[in-house]
Amino acid sequence: MKITKTMYGNSFSREELYAYNTNLIANTQKKSNSSPWLKEAYRYDSYGNVTSKSLSGLGITMCTIFFSTLIYDLKKRNPHKH
Repeated sequence: MKITKTMYGNSFSREELYAYNTNLIANTQKKSNSSPWLKEAYRYDSYGNVTSKSLSGLGITMCTIFFSTLIYDLKKRNPHKH
């Protein structure tokens, strides 16, 4: 998807690409104007919850963010929810 807007005679554009794996976003790529692509990769648990997100791109050090997940029972319910 590419979006271009013009303000005061200056043009600004943003582009985003998405890749899916079993209806979940696997990777994204984003950039604005002439900047390099920022890439994001996602990992999920068996319930479809995001467990990690990795960021990379030209000129930046790759980093990974890990998310804690809840423990679910066999019926996919959160046993700690009241």
